Amino acid sequence: MRPESQERIFLDHGTYQEGESIAVKLLEEKIRVRTGVTCLRSSSDQGGSVTLNLGPAKVDLGPRSSCVGDILEELSTSSNRVDDLVDRVIEADGETAALGIQMLLRRLQSAGIFVREIYYHERLLFCVETNGFHRLDAREIPQDGDLVVPSKFCSIRRDLGKWIVESLECNVTLRDCDRSLVACLVDLDGPTSLAEFAGHLCKAGLDPDASMELAGLVCSLGLLVTRELDEEAPRVLWSAQDLAFHRATRVGYHTRGYGGTYRLADKVGSTSPIREQRVLAVDFGPVDLAAPMAPSRPLIEVMEARRSRREHDDTNPITKDQIGELLFRTVRIRNLFHGDKEDLLDRPEPSGGSTNSIDVYLAVRACKGIDPGMYLYDGQRHGLVEVAPAGPDLTQLISQVPLDPNSTALPQVLLVFACRFGRAMWKYESMAYALVLKDLGVLFQSFYLVGEDMNLAMCAQGGGNSVIFSGLTGCRDLDESSVGEMAIGSIKS
Repeated sequence: MRPESQERIFLDHGTYQEGESIAVKLLEEKIRVRTGVTCLRSSSDQGGSVTLNLGPAKVDLGPRSSCVGDILEELSTSSNRVDDLVDRVIEADGETAALGIQMLLRRLQSAGIFVREIYYHERLLFCVETNGFHRLDAREIPQDGDLVVPSKFCSIRRDLGKWIVESLECNVTLRDCDRSLVACLVDLDGPTSLAEFAGHLCKAGLDPDASMELAGLVCSLGLLVTRELDEEAPRVLWSAQDLAFHRATRVGYHTRGYGGTYRLADKVGSTSPIREQRVLAVDFGPVDLAAPMAPSRPLIEVMEARRSRREHDDTNPITKDQIGELLFRTVRIRNLFHGDKEDLLDRPEPSGGSTNSIDVYLAVRACKGIDPGMYLYDGQRHGLVEVAPAGPDLTQLISQVPLDPNSTALPQVLLVFACRFGRAMWKYESMAYALVLKDLGVLFQSFYLVGEDMNLAMCAQGGGNSVIFSGLTGCRDLDESSVGEMAIGSIKS
């Protein structure tokens, strides 16, 4: 995303409602500028323009008084109470400036600029940090009689000796959490009223009024939700893992780097796009695209005819030449070229950044001209390298993706798409695995269309066994692992 579009997110999000206060009442709240935000000022006698930078995003606050500029700079190194900040502005700029500073602070809080520190007397309970470029709406505090449960979108962990609580509900992270508060959250093992939860907080050393206020704040941050909300759509559709993955790979929900930042260039470096060459077990020979094995049809006809075909003709299985043409037309290496920071590939199918991190393995059960076994396609030499012979593990790998759940029929050949993660993850930040899955979808469609054009039976699979794949190939799963499968074979008439 371009910086100017991120700037628009900052400036358009969050409005101040008259009578609304940023601060909690009985508990003390302080704010400070989050780590990574820098404050730049152009000075003048009356104050000057103030700009805040957060990563690639910029917030131009325009002309501000010297007092407001001083406050924003100070908040970069220390925290302070909102009321104290407002009092300073009133003293320096007059009563009419009070509403303006409160509106500004709310806008910046909504923009994720501030960290909120919540205290009980001098005891820090937690710090609230917005994960993205803006906070999500606070959850309503339950009414008397409502039962609350821990949100399935809440997670608790230890990091460097400190407790961290994350709320996907409101896209915030609570850092430096008080151990007693964490214990109260962990001890909740069933629906309870807000008053009962507040009673547990009293055991953590808070007085009843502060406990009730803290219980409401915890609910507003999405750590506790009503039992009815927990079962409502669309919320019930999401698992915590799916929601965390979605938000981690989309701009706006976090402030980490995004895209081709080459974040690990100094530590890891690029994985070579060309594998170490080994002896070819199968050499497909040249393929003449001007004279394909099956008469090629117009694209629109191929797309309209495309189907997931789950029946193979084992009496007349797919042939070596058909597999060779299929691979040549989809994933052969047409060119290797050198970029500024990495070597890149050109293959018939598009790939994000031309990384082409996904290679194709073939688990062969029945094919004319190719012995059963596990093979890796070499797109540069247009041939197959044998990875593992036929055996129980290969049979198990193929048998776990039957062509039809209601049948015992197995694929003649199972294409296994495996990603060499280093090709993508050393370069791409926040979106690397999502990019891999997008590239996989492109590969599925490419194989579907070429296979349909060749009158082959093609069927993408919903999943496969990556553990067995690692055992057959000897790959460490963090280096290379299967991410998708497609069954191919001859069409059963």
